[in-house]
Amino acid sequence: MFIISLKTTAKKIFITLGVVMLVCCVALTISVLGSRQQESAQCAGKNYSLLADDNKSRTDFLRQFGWETGDDPVSYKTVTIPFTFNDVYENYNKIQLSQGLDLTPYKGKQCESYTYEITNYPYDGEVYANLLVHNGCVIGGDICSTELDGFMYGFLGKQE
Repeated sequence: MFIISLKTTAKKIFITLGVVMLVCCVALTISVLGSRQQESAQCAGKNYSLLADDNKSRTDFLRQFGWETGDDPVSYKTVTIPFTFNDVYENYNKIQLSQGLDLTPYKGKQCESYTYEITNYPYDGEVYANLLVHNGCVIGGDICSTELDGFMYGFLGKQE
């Protein structure tokens, strides 16, 4: 049998508590900085802002790519990015990767989906911009036509 005895003093207790508090503060700081969201990305060699915490910033986001929209979104919903990507999400994430974004870190998280009608796309049918927003920043999205033989591209639209 082993017996361990420790002689404790007030000084040792305060030092131990101080070390524990320091470790907790460092862990919290690393956690906060590690979860900080990307606020800009690069697409076709150009940096662009991802801020989208209100309607104006979302329409400003689309203007960075030359798109004009109505003042308000035509639809809004909350969506959950799935934990496991099927082929549809894998292909959709390829579009995101091509524009400097990645949905992988958001697997299992809820985000807001905003849809705006694009008024200046060179196409006869209706064209929409879909924005996926998490904590006030765009994490993904596309430009698409909802017609049967429609299309879906990144924010730059069709690239020749």
